[in-house]
Amino acid sequence: MAEFRIRGVTTNTAFLQAVLGDSDFIAGRATTSFVDERPSC
Repeated sequence: MAEFRIRGVTTNTAFLQAVLGDSDFIAGRATTSFVDERPSC
């Protein structure tokens, strides 16, 4: 995803990279409150 370059529209690729790189997400410990618990994402 780091290589994506999408111009003209706003995207959330930085957010998706943060989520996909999170150790809890990788380990399958993500819940419905995952994003709320991680304001850094």
